[in-house]
Amino acid sequence: MDSPNTGPNPHLPPPASTTAAQPHPIIRPRPSSTTWSRGPATIAETEFTLTPGITFTVDCATPDKLHRLSITDNTTPELLDTELAPGTTRAWRKYTTGDRTLLETLTLPDKWSRRMVIETIQQHRLRPIDETLLILEEAAADNALGSPTNASRALTYIADDLLTHIRTFTDNVPPTLVPEKLDDLIDAATHQTPLPATTATKISDCRELISPLTAIDDLELDAWRLTLPTPVTTHPAAHLGPPTTDGKTTTATFSANVDIAAVPRRVLRFRGHDIPEITATLTTRDNHCTIEATIEVLDPESAAEALTLFVYDNTDNAMIASGSCTPGTDRHDEHTITATVTFENPRDLCCTVGVFDKATGPRALRLGRNFHLVDIDRKLLDAWELTRRAGASIALDQPDTAHTLIATAREITAQATAALDSLHLQTGDELYAHRRDAVELWADTLTTGHTHNTAQHPTRPLLAELTAELTPA
Repeated sequence: MDSPNTGPNPHLPPPASTTAAQPHPIIRPRPSSTTWSRGPATIAETEFTLTPGITFTVDCATPDKLHRLSITDNTTPELLDTELAPGTTRAWRKYTTGDRTLLETLTLPDKWSRRMVIETIQQHRLRPIDETLLILEEAAADNALGSPTNASRALTYIADDLLTHIRTFTDNVPPTLVPEKLDDLIDAATHQTPLPATTATKISDCRELISPLTAIDDLELDAWRLTLPTPVTTHPAAHLGPPTTDGKTTTATFSANVDIAAVPRRVLRFRGHDIPEITATLTTRDNHCTIEATIEVLDPESAAEALTLFVYDNTDNAMIASGSCTPGTDRHDEHTITATVTFENPRDLCCTVGVFDKATGPRALRLGRNFHLVDIDRKLLDAWELTRRAGASIALDQPDTAHTLIATAREITAQATAALDSLHLQTGDELYAHRRDAVELWADTLTTGHTHNTAQHPTRPLLAELTAELTPA
């Protein structure tokens, strides 16, 4: 089985057309599909393409449960049993006759749960993480699912970086973590996996570098623990407010939170849901406005290529300006990009300033009446990430840090719940109430016991998450 893939699998043929007429040589009709869904996600949906005709999602909060399942009408549902989990085909057929019960109670096998934990980190983690180790985890999980081709492809892709990492790894992490975790991952990824000769040689070199490492004693471990960063539990809030104009030259400085749904993951320098990534100066002169914005990012060169600054007029509900970004020139802060836009001064100016991904355009932005979802999603993704970090802290024998992170996550979640409740009261939209209820149920599970750390539990911390906790931001 070589199905796990987050995109269309180039090794599988496209779905056969069920249309009687000869398809256009370039434009082919998309087959219709049937979709089951639980409704709004608690945190965020993580999407996975099982085969060209079957896509499913899980919620970050429950990676062992299906959240949405979509099957094209020309795809046989029997593939669900062989590719995903026994009993899924029967659950799907029951759903098509009006019974949702089996799909709602179905639990994914541990191997799939682990794969989806990795995918949620890939798609939704906001803070920096070792991408090479993340891909190694993915290769190990794919191999466990019976997909050695995918594992081989991933290992070939990261072999050089992995070798470079290991050469410098032991200076930055406790040696015990390297042989115990990294070697296990390499074993899992390479077990019965056919590798190109050059890749196999590089993986062998990785093993040779790992094997001499010895465990440190308790005194050394205690000394190392003292170097761990203390988690930040509160952040100063910053709010975007409409600048005022009086016909003269005016200047106003403001800050703004980025809509994380509209930008690639781990491009921004995310430091918390309530710490804005954008600071800007608005200058109004002669009925024209100029906005000079600075955006905090991880890698200025790649971020400048990926992001576009925009200005949205909240009064007229229209995009009024956009501009390209360039790497910042501030020598004191190497994690910024800048952009400048100029536009005519609309009446009663009240604007939203932000950035979006050039590759996908502005369609993912939540603007106008949907803007409140930006803050809620930032809160919930931040809270979810804090619970993952708490699990890593427990694995690193840092219970005090874990308790602090969980307490902060609960506080943030309570804020998100209150916001959803307020929106429900204001709008009467039951979707807000359903999500509020789901968030409250998840919040009730947020204890240090919620962070499963047993050796085989599918939601245990990834090695990449462990090393991220050892590297101060």
